Amino acid sequence: MHVVSDDELPFEYFLNRLRLFEDFALNEFEKYTGLSLDLITDKLHLFETEGLITIDNGILHITHKGHLFVNTMLESFL
Repeated sequence: MHVVSDDELPFEYFLNRLRLFEDFALNEFEKYTGLSLDLITDKLHLFETEGLITIDNGILHITHKGHLFVNTMLESFL
């Protein structure tokens, strides 16, 4: 059994969430990983600036462009 380290948790979380192509509440990140959302805020802002996601009232929405570049987003967490 592989124990996921704190460094790997953001990748593992988003691997599971982004591949569903469903909207989700950002507070789930802290709930499921035990890590602060502050650790990934810069990446989320970059994704939003690039038009890959939108964030509205704490809900992350993957855009059409984001669907096309989901692997690129995931790679940024490695």
